[in-house]
Amino acid sequence: MDPERADEETTAVRRLFARKRIAMVEGLEALGIRCGEGRLGTFYVWADVSGLHKSLNNADSFFKAGLGRKVVTIPGPFFDVNPGGTHPPMKQLKRWVRFSFGPSEDKITTGLERLGEIIAVSLEG
Repeated sequence: MDPERADEETTAVRRLFARKRIAMVEGLEALGIRCGEGRLGTFYVWADVSGLHKSLNNADSFFKAGLGRKVVTIPGPFFDVNPGGTHPPMKQLKRWVRFSFGPSEDKITTGLERLGEIIAVSLEG
């Protein structure tokens, strides 16, 4: 591939993922899910669900509720390199969830809409 063309492709991919990251972060924040500063990865964002209704305010319950609506998130404790919990900062992982913005923009929008429905139902009950 021509180096100039490769640079153009790289720039286009970066713009696409920047747009998807912004959509994910803004969508989560609008749902009351706080995205942490510096918790952005190449294809994912870390967010704190502790401000949600008690039925959804930890990573495990949020994960299970999402599965019921075909939305997959990854609970923070899945990334614990010390599952015994002897490091106090690792205990905070129970409130953190990892969201991927690798899927298409349409799938991100659909996932956020479904999460909004889950949150709305939790507030009714």
